[in-house]
Order: sequence, then C-alpha cells, then structure tokens
Amino acid sequence: MFLSLGHSRADLFRRYGIGFPRVEVWCRFRKPVPEGELVEITSWVNKRTQTGMVFNLELRRHGHDEVAAEAHYRVVCVKRPEFKPVPIPDEMLHLLRDYVPPLTKHTTEHKA
Repeated sequence: MFLSLGHSRADLFRRYGIGFPRVEVWCRFRKPVPEGELVEITSWVNKRTQTGMVFNLELRRHGHDEVAAEAHYRVVCVKRPEFKPVPIPDEMLHLLRDYVPPLTKHTTEHKA
C-alpha cells in the first residue's frame, strides 16, 4: 500500500516518528492450498479509528474464485520510541485517502 504511493513504510514511519504494531490477529482457513501453489492475496483497510486501522485479507489459489483463507489484523498508531497510542497523523491520512474508510467508533467486538 505504501509503496504504491511512492513511499516505503519505514521512511514514512521515520518521518512521522510513529509505528503501527499489530494488537490483534485473526485467521480462518477454509480450503487447503497444495504446497508450492501460487496464491493471490487481496488486502484492504476495513475500519479506521482515530488511532488505528483494521486490515482484512482474502487468500485464493491462483486462478480460483473461492476464498481459501480469510484474516484480519488490527494495528494501533504509536509514537516512537515511547510506544504510546497517538492519532494517525493527518498528513499520513491524506496520503492514504484512497485506501482508508471514514472514521468509525472504536469497537472491541470481534467479528468473525
């Protein structure tokens, strides 16, 4: 996502003095994928709060429509090196505007 915008993730994190550690990860495997077979992964930002984002992923066998695995993970924006939660910088939100949805309320509810 960051490289598609012409920036490396590490460079942006250094520029803004932040990081996005993962605080929750969930995955469901639906169909087997034979060892060595190519897969296609689709990823998108499903939710955004003032301090975090939820990324969703779908994995398919190359050339197949059926979802073989699905996952999501939640990240929180932290100030480095303190690792204290902070709002996602406005400049970064502007850069990611085509990828992130509108602001939503924080929820601790797990949606499987």
